[in-house]
Amino acid sequence: MTGLFRTSRASTPDRAPTARTTTVVPHDAGTSADPRDDPGLRQCGGPHDAIVFQAAALLLSYPDAELLDRLDVIEAALAWTRSAGHFAPVISHLRGGRNSRGHLREVQSFHVQEFDLSRKHALHLTYWTDGDTRRRGSVLAEIKGVYRESGLRFDTGGELPDYLPMVLEFAVADPERGRELLQRFRASLELIRLCLLYTSSIGVADNDWIELTNANGVFG
Repeated sequence: MTGLFRTSRASTPDRAPTARTTTVVPHDAGTSADPRDDPGLRQCGGPHDAIVFQAAALLLSYPDAELLDRLDVIEAALAWTRSAGHFAPVISHLRGGRNSRGHLREVQSFHVQEFDLSRKHALHLTYWTDGDTRRRGSVLAEIKGVYRESGLRFDTGGELPDYLPMVLEFAVADPERGRELLQRFRASLELIRLCLLYTSSIGVADNDWIELTNANGVFG
């Protein structure tokens, strides 16, 4: 998995190989090292916030085989935070019968149905504030401007810049600007949370995803 945001600074965008992927939470599943000792995490708004934001970004993204292979790593990193229990249902859903034929296709189908085709759970933050209006285009441009101002090399990979996993990853790479974006769209996050709370779907209860959309209240 390749991050959409690079920690090296540059004045021009740098294209990442894939679109809906994010930087993997550091440390292998088999290590006993405490992620809180990682200097990179200490620079990302604190180790708890960085791990929670990164885990939420990964688990809310379109699932692929590499994500399923990294679930143990994500789970091990979250074990060092107070949010591990909130993420457990979604990790369990994604893990499911991952070694069985067709499991990846099943979780991908679920994701598309719930978060891509259903506007009830749209993960694009400006959809909830501006809908399909002309104003939405200018707001999206403003978000891209925030990414550029950070000095980070980035690539949206064809995804809209308000895509929640992308904003969460940005909050890891640039905590100050990232948190400001999340606060700006707090109403959108609350609407997603409420929609997940009051609906359910086959395979996994929608309310299992609530903590991911709110990153366990870290920015709320």
